[in-house]
Amino acid sequence: MYAWDIIVVGCGATGSHYISMLSQLAINNSFIKSITLVDKDIVEEKNLRNQKFTIKDVGKSKASVLATRYAKLGIDIGYNDSFIESSHDVYNIVDNVNENHVIIVCCVDNNDARLNISKFFREYNKKYLVYIDVGNDAETKKGQAVLGIKNKEEIISPCVDDYFNLTSEEVVEELGC
Repeated sequence: MYAWDIIVVGCGATGSHYISMLSQLAINNSFIKSITLVDKDIVEEKNLRNQKFTIKDVGKSKASVLATRYAKLGIDIGYNDSFIESSHDVYNIVDNVNENHVIIVCCVDNNDARLNISKFFREYNKKYLVYIDVGNDAETKKGQAVLGIKNKEEIISPCVDDYFNLTSEEVVEELGC
């Protein structure tokens, strides 16, 4: 039986809704040891129509607001106010969680973060790693979920950049969150 530390990168439209459901699931669930939310964005009024924030949250850190809100459920949830600007950033976040297996759920709207997490996925060999990338297109409402799985050095299922061309930000129109 595995114990998991779950890292959610991106607390916007997709991420804030996912975090709400994940937090409920984490109550009295021995498989989920901790949740870490990663996002440097600040809540803006325009976020109120499609994200899990209220008018009182405007001007505050998205990750902090959600971690504080769901910590009231009695779960181990924290946050990191940062953007993923390199694979090293991902290493720092993963190294700060417990010694359990890791699930990274990517709910971002930019390919740079996706590419950095994908690079981390390929380089990381310490423990079992699951990388879930989710996104959607705001206009067509089409979405995707890609599941990458790695057991130390062995890639069991490839990650998102093996399926989509994520070499430039021009592709953002295909993938969002």
